[in-house]
Amino acid sequence: MKAPRCIKSHFAIKYLPEEIANGNKKPKIIYIARNPKDVCVSSYYYSTNVLKVVDCSFEKFAANFLSDFYWPSGNYWDHLFYFWNRRFEENILFIKYEDMKKNLLGVVREVSQFFDRILTKEEEDKLINWLSFNTMKNNAAVNHNNLYGRDGFIRSGQVGDHKKTMSTEILSKFDDWIKKNTQNTDYQP
Repeated sequence: MKAPRCIKSHFAIKYLPEEIANGNKKPKIIYIARNPKDVCVSSYYYSTNVLKVVDCSFEKFAANFLSDFYWPSGNYWDHLFYFWNRRFEENILFIKYEDMKKNLLGVVREVSQFFDRILTKEEEDKLINWLSFNTMKNNAAVNHNNLYGRDGFIRSGQVGDHKKTMSTEILSKFDDWIKKNTQNTDYQP
């Protein structure tokens, strides 16, 4: 591919080129973190309904997620903290999904600054419209309709969507797991 290239990946750093992992090459990387409860729910529906590689109850899937069996990224916290701990490096921008939902314009401006781009008001407005959930949900290319042979890769996109799927027991387990893994860090999910 001709430069500049854009690669979207959920893979752990160990699956990216070694030169990136060891710091010899420093491409610009935007890491988007999301509440692990919503990640679990989204991953479950994606794995069962789109990829059709998971055939188990949500409860079993959530138990696997909590046991750090999380394909394709491996351990959720290793994946997240690899980038969180490097968020001040000039080539890494760490964004929370929840912040995009609260203030998309602010995140668009942060990303444009990261890429040393100045956007006009008109360009910002176009991007805000293009990046809105409804526009993306109805975009066949974003939904990968040709790849999966079906519509609807993008499902909900709601912050807190896990509340519709997770039982009180699972929520409690996730709360304990999050607390355990974020203690002694400055990361707030």
